[in-house]
Parts: sequence; structure tokens; C-alpha cells
Amino acid sequence: VTLFSDVALEAAVLRDELMASSLEELYLVPLRRNGGDGTLDDTLRAYFACGCRASSAASVLGVNRRTVERRIRTVESRLGRPLSTCRTEMEVALRLDELKPAS
Repeated sequence: VTLFSDVALEAAVLRDELMASSLEELYLVPLRRNGGDGTLDDTLRAYFACGCRASSAASVLGVNRRTVERRIRTVESRLGRPLSTCRTEMEVALRLDELKPAS
């Protein structure tokens, strides 16, 4: 069972194809540039799930805290802005990506 309150933002974005594709283009495509293997996506998911705590995300991912911090800096470099300025948009883009059928 899923409560609407848990997915309201995703539902709103999915109603607007342009918005959904724009989120993907702005936030996910840069992560996957140069043959990205999903490592940055997975790191961000863990980082967000852990309340933006690099140490906790590192534990979940089985890597060093510095590795998570380096990956976050890579994300910010690829986006051209601090993650803190676009956290919500990135989280929504990642959640929408999870809803896509596997290709």
C-alpha cells in the first residue's frame, strides 16, 4: 500500500512529461556522462537515505567516508552547483528513474 502523501511530488511530476524529462536531462544525464556505471546514482540514493551523512552512506555502501565525499564532489562538479541547492530535484529525479521499466 502506498499513501498519496508519500508520492505526491512524483505523481505531480509524472503528469507533466516535459518536467519529468527535464529533471532527467538536468540531474541524471550529467551523472551518467562518460559511461557512468550507476555508482554516483547509488551513492546519492544512500547519501539521501542517510540524511546526507557521508559516514552513514559509506557504511551502507561498504566504502570509505572519503569515497562518498569524493563522489558527492564529482556530482557537484558535473552539475555545476552544490548539491544542497538542488537536493529535492535530484531526489525526485532519482525516484522517477527507479519507476522506469528496466531496459
